[in-house]
Amino acid sequence: MFTSGNTSPCHHSLHLFVKTDESQQAGIVQKLSDQALTPAGEAFYHAIRPLIRQIHLLTAHADQRFSHALRDIRFGTILPINYESNLTSNLAQLVAGWQHAYPHQNLLISSGTAEDLFRDLKSATLDIILTDTTVSTDVFEKRDLFASELVLAGPARVVGPTASVPDLLAAHPIAVPSLKSGLRQSVWKTLETVISFENTQPVIVEVDALPIMLRLILDHGYLCVLPQDAIKNLTARIGWLPLPYQPKVSMRLVWPRMPKARQAADRIITLLGYAPTGEDGSTPERTMDTSFQKPAMASCSKMETF
Repeated sequence: MFTSGNTSPCHHSLHLFVKTDESQQAGIVQKLSDQALTPAGEAFYHAIRPLIRQIHLLTAHADQRFSHALRDIRFGTILPINYESNLTSNLAQLVAGWQHAYPHQNLLISSGTAEDLFRDLKSATLDIILTDTTVSTDVFEKRDLFASELVLAGPARVVGPTASVPDLLAAHPIAVPSLKSGLRQSVWKTLETVISFENTQPVIVEVDALPIMLRLILDHGYLCVLPQDAIKNLTARIGWLPLPYQPKVSMRLVWPRMPKARQAADRIITLLGYAPTGEDGSTPERTMDTSFQKPAMASCSKMETF
């Protein structure tokens, strides 16, 4: 089909790129140059030109998606209880600080239950998550960030300083997070230290959304075991009592043992006022107080929140 020489006016160079599933960038390049097309070759070339254009369109989209996957950080978090909680404040600080520190890298934030977050982390849908669930460090790396004491919360007219925690739990319905929530583990363990389930059968309702739990307290007289941080600005309407052994729930970052995720974790930890993790996975002490300082520039123009 091809003869030597470069005398035909239809002198062309054809580059075919075959993407592999493994690299998505490295290709096999075939270059046909300095060849004069025969009539049959010229007819073949014009016949496949539409196919070549279509391949270029398809690979261009793949290149763009692959570039975004390399650049973007997909960050998942449990749902904040309300806009005044420490978690909400930390997330807002992170978004504003990230834009200032890394304006060319998007931080894509999504939220869900602990179960959903771990599923997406294992499937690589997310790069890093913030959760209140206990983690196996054999599979993931983690870093505890902050903690809040668990307290018994209820209507202020019922939960007073002289009330008995066991008597209250026996006399009122209790709302607990669902099994999908990481908080459920801590809440249930705490209830087992106070209630004898063999002798008492309290009314227990599972609720996925913590804001609904707050409304159950305010409007329907329910009791809940909640982080004290969740009700710190609602004490005029919600009363609370400390629990035996002062149980706490910790918020922690969790990420797979991969360079991209570790770098993202170090950046998030630093922006939230902690020292980055060490190469051996060590966790230095925090370098700033929980009342975070505002960055010099705060903008969310590069952020996406799903």
